[in-house]
Amino acid sequence: MPSITIRDVPPDARDELAARARRNGQSLQEFLKALLVRTAAAPDLEEWVREARELARSAGLRLSAEEVVALVHAGRDDDGRE
Repeated sequence: MPSITIRDVPPDARDELAARARRNGQSLQEFLKALLVRTAAAPDLEEWVREARELARSAGLRLSAEEVVALVHAGRDDDGRE
């Protein structure tokens, strides 16, 4: 399996991530690996917007950019993502 090295992570960010890992009963490596896998599996903003527009078109709706953004935020809230 390939490896990823990230250099120059600010100490505060590293400490916060390590604390979150501990709270989840994971090592920092396990926590970050799971975070990366979840992030890679989730659609990015452009994909969300494209999917929302396609869904709206197929349902005969017309959405403004603001409505699409609101749908994206609602979807993130449903997923538990920030």
